[in-house]
Amino acid sequence: KIAKVDSVFIPPEGWVYAQQAEMTVAQPAEGDTKNGAIAMTSFEGEGAEEAKARSASYEDLVQGLEITVPEKFKKKYVPKWDKADDTRKTGSTEIKLWQAEQAKRKGKNGFLLVLLTSDPGGKKILGAAFAPEGDEKTVEAISKSLETIGPGSYQ
Repeated sequence: KIAKVDSVFIPPEGWVYAQQAEMTVAQPAEGDTKNGAIAMTSFEGEGAEEAKARSASYEDLVQGLEITVPEKFKKKYVPKWDKADDTRKTGSTEIKLWQAEQAKRKGKNGFLLVLLTSDPGGKKILGAAFAPEGDEKTVEAISKSLETIGPGSYQ
């Protein structure tokens, strides 16, 4: 279940997950040397309040996953929210995606992937994921997991 919304996602096979109050986190099981990870949350708001909530949620996700975002000209990477790098459809849901290279997590270089979508009720779902450089299996696992976002609940 994605924190604070009636939507779910299926973590990659073999990964463990934790449903926290502010976000849902999935990553390889303890002891696995892979450093991939996914975290998702939701937020609400209109206009300036939405932008403020989105920014705060983005910071929370990146910090929660312990990702060091890349910097350019001493400015930390933040997605250009009005222009996605890519868009995917899963069912009737559109997912906007942004990717940044040169992110770091637990000493490994890799990619930061940020996603934005909505649940059927209009709440925004924001996610962040990290995949180490050269780890195509983790990239593929994260990609497949993103395609599972949708309405529902796990009991």
